[in-house]
Amino acid sequence: MIRLLIIKGFVIGLLMLVPGLSGGSIAVGLGIYEEILAKSSRFFKDFKTNFFYFLKLIIGGMTGMFVSSFSLSLHTNGNLFVLSHKNS
Repeated sequence: MIRLLIIKGFVIGLLMLVPGLSGGSIAVGLGIYEEILAKSSRFFKDFKTNFFYFLKLIIGGMTGMFVSSFSLSLHTNGNLFVLSHKNS
């Protein structure tokens, strides 16, 4: 369960840098959106369990964002302007 949650967080973080995709739509696709809403609505009722649940998602998400942005930076030689503007 721990590794699966971190991997799902990684996928969310990886795809969050894609224009038009949001973390919520990715969570729906992964089947964890309703669980995230349920745990966030009762966060303080079972603080320890919910805290570690979100911590695993955050660790995976931040790792995914780092990997995604690092690989994007490598493939564009650090020039992200190439991706955001059409050359005339």
